[in-house]
Amino acid sequence: MIPSQRGKNLLMLDNYTFSQMKLTHNFYCSKKDSGCKARVKLFNGSILKKFTEHNHPPPKYVVTPNGFYVKIRN
Repeated sequence: MIPSQRGKNLLMLDNYTFSQMKLTHNFYCSKKDSGCKARVKLFNGSILKKFTEHNHPPPKYVVTPNGFYVKIRN
């Protein structure tokens, strides 16, 4: 899990990021609004189900010396 700039946590799996759908256990690809159907279902930190076929390359992040993730925009 990595903190987002909006104060929520993102799930990073295989270099792709997923955002939590409301207060459920469901996480959808951060590019869901662009048509990506990848999703993950977590429970107590374990993956119950996953569909990880994306229609786009993964986002690029760098980790700062103090451990923060920063997304590199094109």
